[in-house]
Amino acid sequence: MDIDIEKARQVAVAAMKTHPKVLDTPSPEVSVLEIANGMVVLAIRPYTTQADYWDVLFGVQELVKNAWDANGIEAPIPHRVIINK
Repeated sequence: MDIDIEKARQVAVAAMKTHPKVLDTPSPEVSVLEIANGMVVLAIRPYTTQADYWDVLFGVQELVKNAWDANGIEAPIPHRVIINK
């Protein structure tokens, strides 16, 4: 599977900005958190007030997932090879 990190980043930022409790300043961010198990893990970072933290945390994850689905960005599926001897 080919992963276009920049496209995933742009779609995620646009999705985060649609949440009414995400602040415009600082702007939401998407960074590569790690490369592990054959996957690129992205950190999505929306900013909000302390009082709205939980609403934004869960709401943004759903918005980003739906936006990625709508734009054909697939989540990686981890694979493991088990060798029995």
